[in-house]
Amino acid sequence: MKNTVIDGDYKNCLIKYDKGKLTLEKENLNLDISNDIIEEYKLIHTIHKRNILDIIARLVIAIYLAGPVGILAIFTSNMYISYHIVSLEFKDGKKSLLKINNRLYEKFINLLSNI
Repeated sequence: MKNTVIDGDYKNCLIKYDKGKLTLEKENLNLDISNDIIEEYKLIHTIHKRNILDIIARLVIAIYLAGPVGILAIFTSNMYISYHIVSLEFKDGKKSLLKINNRLYEKFINLLSNI
């Protein structure tokens, strides 16, 4: 899953994290997400879903490498992928809805924690 803007003024922009900065990127747009331009953000929803390919890969590895103990470990491990739907309101009045994975969500929260 790509981290993207799924609705709003910046729809279809990719969300990238590089060198400590979150950016909205599109062909003719490169906008840094920071406290300077964000008025408010709100977590709308968190989605947990299973990735069947990941489950199969883990199962195969567990069978071949670790045997019965590995199979037990595979069924007790976290096999969910989480996505977060976040609403952003910019200081210029624009609004967007983001769909981001766990890794990017943590970086997003750290960057905007003092809003």
